[in-house]
Amino acid sequence: NTLFEMKREGLIQSISTNNFPPSLLRDALGCGFNIQSNDVCGNLMNTNNLQSSGELEVVCNDHGYSRLISAPLGGGLFTNDYYQFQEWAQLSASSKNMFTTLLDSCCHIGMQLNSVQKWERYRTIMDALVDISFKHQASVESVVLRWLLQLNGGDSISVGTQLGMDFVKEQGGQPY
Repeated sequence: NTLFEMKREGLIQSISTNNFPPSLLRDALGCGFNIQSNDVCGNLMNTNNLQSSGELEVVCNDHGYSRLISAPLGGGLFTNDYYQFQEWAQLSASSKNMFTTLLDSCCHIGMQLNSVQKWERYRTIMDALVDISFKHQASVESVVLRWLLQLNGGDSISVGTQLGMDFVKEQGGQPY
């Protein structure tokens, strides 16, 4: 009701949505809202929102609004900063907890893997990213962002990280 009132008073020209599936976007459009963009969470371990974008892409294109990919670097996981942590067994208990939380948030809901299996999948992805970044003389982050845009799952990307270099230093690692 508040949004309707604000729209009626001319205080809102458009809105942005976050992880709205096509059905909710159609409902919002049906209520007369001008949607500027739909933020879609996606990264290399969770491309569900991006690859299932067929219907989403049609709705977005039909109504002329963009898809913004958020959290593409998985809270900092898909960066050079954390590549140095090779083996799950080498991580401290607090690091395992932190990585478990991040990996859980990066993996799609239907992925039935334990923490070690998610870590192994993450490491496989990171090994490939490092190889590609070396081949193209680009950063891992650039490779990730380019790949996500080429999936046709989004029109732009919003980058943010959760981890900091303090964590790397606490673990005895050195920044690249």
